[in-house]
Amino acid sequence: MEGPEERQGDVVYREGETKLRCGGASVPSVEEVADFVRRCRDEGLRFKATAGLHHALPTDGEHGFLNLLAASVFGDEEEMLATRDISLDATSFRAAGRTADPEACERARRELFASIGSCSFSEPVGELREHGIL
Repeated sequence: MEGPEERQGDVVYREGETKLRCGGASVPSVEEVADFVRRCRDEGLRFKATAGLHHALPTDGEHGFLNLLAASVFGDEEEMLATRDISLDATSFRAAGRTADPEACERARRELFASIGSCSFSEPVGELREHGIL
């Protein structure tokens, strides 16, 4: 076990294993986040990402929560984590020239990318509105 545990219902997330801190005292690099997502995918583990996920897209050295979704849906983790070319509507999720339907996004959320945590609710929602997503 690498770090403390957090329980959400019947699921236990362990820091460093199935829980990724994306901010706080230190921000992991794109490569570190990509390696984490890839390892979880390869090992069939669902993960939770927390801390520093205030933005939909990468901003000011912080990771974007839509980028984590893109990395989970499309693979190509480094490219998806770095792109700002992300959009979505009721019929598709698009990132860096790739497109996924709602079912592919739901599958990634069910099988890989369980949830995000942010110390702000209004900041991420406001940013989604700013980007015309909400």
